[in-house]
Amino acid sequence: MPSDSSSPSFHPALLPPGTQIGPWRVVDWAGQGVHGAVYRAVRIGQEHTPPVALKLALLPDDPRFARERELLSRTLHPHIPRLVDHGHWQSPSGSLHPFLAMEWVDGVPLYDWARLFRPAEAQQLRLMAQLALALQYLHAQGTAHRDVKGGNVLVRRSDSRLFLMDFESFGWRSACGSSWTSRAWSRPTTTASAPSARASSIASSRSAREASAAAASSSASSPW
Repeated sequence: MPSDSSSPSFHPALLPPGTQIGPWRVVDWAGQGVHGAVYRAVRIGQEHTPPVALKLALLPDDPRFARERELLSRTLHPHIPRLVDHGHWQSPSGSLHPFLAMEWVDGVPLYDWARLFRPAEAQQLRLMAQLALALQYLHAQGTAHRDVKGGNVLVRRSDSRLFLMDFESFGWRSACGSSWTSRAWSRPTTTASAPSARASSIASSRSAREASAAAASSSASSPW
């Protein structure tokens, strides 16, 4: 089904299975946030390969997606979904909606996972250590997620690995290291006159190391 279908029912939040978005074909609807809808999709002609989470902007030319794409394109971390592709979908009216295709995480939101499985303390510590490592990685790049909550953290069903999701609201540290901004991406520079930035990075690294050490210590005496 072409991406510029003339059907008036084609809304970015309610695309039916089979809709083509760039080189991807929608399999089913997976969720929706304030600014985008998420679909499970497969690459056309390669349906046997793993699916992707295709996030489509609800508004045409939404600048948040360009910023999120820029961040994810620079990110490679085991607890952050990998960016696979990006592009635009043309609506029936001709407007262009940006999309991001990311690694598919078959997971459960953190708070729902905790209610379902009631994890032991050691497993809770391991998950928090994974989250701390993801945040440390972002902070080391001068960025902040700014929307860390249970709904934006998934625990993968197959191996209980934690993933930090949804980077629409991220920001990065200003040159002086004293504030965060969400303007168009620019790689921050580190200078000798930014002691607060260095202190923040050191504190973040220490927190991640302490969380990891606590998780390792607890897991040594636990079946988890």
